[in-house]
Amino acid sequence: MSGKPQSVFAREATGLVRALSAKDIFIWTIVFFPFFSSWVGNFWYTPSLVDNVNYYIALSLWLVLFCLIPPFVWWMMTSVMPRSGGDYVFTSRSLHPSLGFAASLGVTFSVGLTAIGSAPLFAFALASTQLSTAGQVTGNSAASNLGNFLNPFVTGSPENVVWVLGVVVLAVGALFAMVGTRFFNKVMWIIFAVGLLGLVIELPILLTTTKSAFDAAFATYNTGGVQAVISTAEAAPYYYVPGTTLAASVAAVPLLFINFGPYYLMYNVAGEVKTARKSFLYGAWGAILLSAAMAFLLTFLLDRAIGLTFIEEYTVASGYYAPVVSALLAYVVPNLTVNVLLAIVLLVSNIGFGFLGFMFLSRPMLAWSFDRVLPSKLSLVSSRFASPVVAIIATLVLAASGWTLELYGSSYAGVILDSLLIKFVGWAIVSIAAIVLPFRQKKLFEESGVNYKVGGLPVLSIAGLASFLVFAYFVVNSITTTVFYTPTTDQGAFLVFLFGGAIAYYFLAAAYRKSRGIDLSVAFKELPPE
Repeated sequence: MSGKPQSVFAREATGLVRALSAKDIFIWTIVFFPFFSSWVGNFWYTPSLVDNVNYYIALSLWLVLFCLIPPFVWWMMTSVMPRSGGDYVFTSRSLHPSLGFAASLGVTFSVGLTAIGSAPLFAFALASTQLSTAGQVTGNSAASNLGNFLNPFVTGSPENVVWVLGVVVLAVGALFAMVGTRFFNKVMWIIFAVGLLGLVIELPILLTTTKSAFDAAFATYNTGGVQAVISTAEAAPYYYVPGTTLAASVAAVPLLFINFGPYYLMYNVAGEVKTARKSFLYGAWGAILLSAAMAFLLTFLLDRAIGLTFIEEYTVASGYYAPVVSALLAYVVPNLTVNVLLAIVLLVSNIGFGFLGFMFLSRPMLAWSFDRVLPSKLSLVSSRFASPVVAIIATLVLAASGWTLELYGSSYAGVILDSLLIKFVGWAIVSIAAIVLPFRQKKLFEESGVNYKVGGLPVLSIAGLASFLVFAYFVVNSITTTVFYTPTTDQGAFLVFLFGGAIAYYFLAAAYRKSRGIDLSVAFKELPPE
């Protein structure tokens, strides 16, 4: 690399290995999505914040705005810059390193704290509900007791035990990531197989259950049946609006995004993918489109078997705690073995997306360190396992902090929604980088396999503009509406502090490095090392 004699990078190569194929990327995307368990979590979380939703409209908007436009942009940018680090690499080399660091730090912070940190919560909450319902319908006290024990919403001593279990789960995920990409990939295939088992169990139940059969089964185990739930909801009050409301359906879109996972993080491991352009095209896009199709199918079947209106009414009647769909179906199939298996599927699938976080979030940290924005020790890569051990430990600390706040923090739902706003701001910045990339990195773009143009304009720039408008809309929508998100002065101040502080930190780091004889600007004239 040209420049001063002092080396900007800690070593000539990252030490990471290109071990992932298109099939592996497909599996990882499914696990992180994941339609195996998150379509259940969709209705476990979304109705808690917004009701009168037409989920077919919401899913259609979600498909276009989050599954088609941004992933296309991220795929093209990865094809131009196939390096680990994702958002940071794209933006620092196209826009400005300070903005790349700010956008990447914001997304990494919010995902680590509220998504990866939430993995034990989703895993334990969904599995415990399934087990408790299994105990109810079969009269098995052991299943009920185990479900109550795993419930993360209890208070007192059991809550402390569940916190320890959650930390252990996160630590195991970090350990798997430390052992290296090849071993970790095998773990993902196993988790995928477990999720597939859940789909094999659930699909026949949904396909063969009618609304009348569900109502009768529900009444067998719940006094007053479905009508009692409706009456309680109406007294809350809850009023079903025929045809739903457009505002509620639009408000549900970013919540669907929470439930199905921010799959743009998949591009953080681009440097470990064989032929990134083709692998992400077939692997990630194939998984995203398949998962979207399954989301529509499973939602249709759920509407047919139970009714989406009843899901909302049940949520209101339960104090705005939405149900676990597979637990409701336990009333139709009161078989202990089947329901214990489903509890295991929910536990493993939701732990799986948490495990992936250690791969996804450690890679930007690695890239920050290689560029000397953060201390070089953060980029320490194990020579034996070819994994960034220090960055993975840092990710574990962040995730464990989020898990602790999940259990003991007050009003944590607000933190989750604020985290969503942070992501949207970060990805809006990355989208601007996509707009300017073909002009700021003209040679790289022209030499890439995605140098498409329409009317003389780069397709990447056009798609980047569309992506920016998507995220900009949701940033403004989050701030100006209160359908599901109530902005506060403190949250706004934190947003400014996080992004503004990251930008200021970069310039301080650059000044410090320059005083030590290292010009950070040299690094950003080249792509990071392989």
